[in-house]
Amino acid sequence: MKRTAFVKLLVSLSHAAALLAALGVAAPAAISQGPTTLVLEHANVIDGRSNAPLQNMSVVVKDGKIAEVRAAASPIPPGATVIDLAGAWVMPGFIDAHVHFGDIAAARTALRTGSTTVRTMHVEHFLDVEIREAHRRGDETLPEVLAAGYQIRPDMLPEFFEDFPALGDMKIRVSGADNIRRVVRAMASRRVDHIKFLATERAGTAETDPRQRTFSDEEIAALVDEARRIGLPTAAHAHGDEGAHAAVIAGVRTLEHGTWVSDATFEAMKASRTCYVPTFTGGSQPPARPQDRDNPILAERRRVGIPLRNKLVARADAEGLPLAAGTDLRYTTRDLSMADEALSFQRAGVPPMRALQIMTAGSATCLGIQDRTGAIAPGLEADLVVLAENPLVSLEALKRITTIINDGKIAFRK
Repeated sequence: MKRTAFVKLLVSLSHAAALLAALGVAAPAAISQGPTTLVLEHANVIDGRSNAPLQNMSVVVKDGKIAEVRAAASPIPPGATVIDLAGAWVMPGFIDAHVHFGDIAAARTALRTGSTTVRTMHVEHFLDVEIREAHRRGDETLPEVLAAGYQIRPDMLPEFFEDFPALGDMKIRVSGADNIRRVVRAMASRRVDHIKFLATERAGTAETDPRQRTFSDEEIAALVDEARRIGLPTAAHAHGDEGAHAAVIAGVRTLEHGTWVSDATFEAMKASRTCYVPTFTGGSQPPARPQDRDNPILAERRRVGIPLRNKLVARADAEGLPLAAGTDLRYTTRDLSMADEALSFQRAGVPPMRALQIMTAGSATCLGIQDRTGAIAPGLEADLVVLAENPLVSLEALKRITTIINDGKIAFRK
């Protein structure tokens, strides 16, 4: 609607309200949103933090947040909507710490498969910021989004310069500490939540070498420093060790992929409490480009890379390095999801309960949102997933969701 038409509509509504008042007719009340209290009764609860489930509990949700987790025999608050789960399993909504959305439908698919919070790692034209704002305006069909906008790389995409024509002098290559800082400031001006950059080249394209670093130590340090100065955390895509080590030393919050991380870099990650996000699901799939599907180089990278990440995850979990779960999916279909990421953690030797903790409270802590979400505890956002079966028996249960509650609203119920 054009602005002039919108103003005329407001004036017309104002005149109508005045006429009703003059005639002594009350204006219609706002549409009722229904009860603000929801009770999930007779639930088996995996809260994301504890090492054992809570049996036969009630989860009380009020005004979008978790109010209580208590014994199911407790009195029901007056006026509450009650859902008797009859022994079904409740856990926090999944937090996918590494996604790529091409459209708003992908965001809805991520939510429909259980991810109530996602962290985008490259989205063109700041679509992820728009999705984030739509969710915050009350669209329960969308997940909460921690938006990155564009990933920073030496060869920024043409779309980036469409959004920032004043930076056109860097079209050939983004290089130098001062230029890196300019790009970070440009990203921050679009209200992103974090900065993601390539510390090494990509693994999913045959013409790039994932062990080859992209930026110098000085450039990476400038990027992380500028983001920190603005108040934004950083995430580094890094397969090769040299780029990964530079990113960790500079102070990134999370390291993505980490395929060829050395002992020295691992120890640096432990010292700085850098979170590791292995991204099993996307990294194990055939390439997105049809021309790459049968490429032997890419097939060999997948064959070698997943066992290396398995080993690194097992070591990280054994030695207390923070872990987060991220799929590296575009969510164009429902065929793959965070359930597959959890199964990959299990194949790496992580026990089922620990995998569930990593994909909820663990991811929340790594992303710095643990005071908002990631667990079933009073005061946190009511982001919940209901499963018909016990995921501790089989993590395949994560694929059989019956109800999704997003910010206290029922977004999906089978």
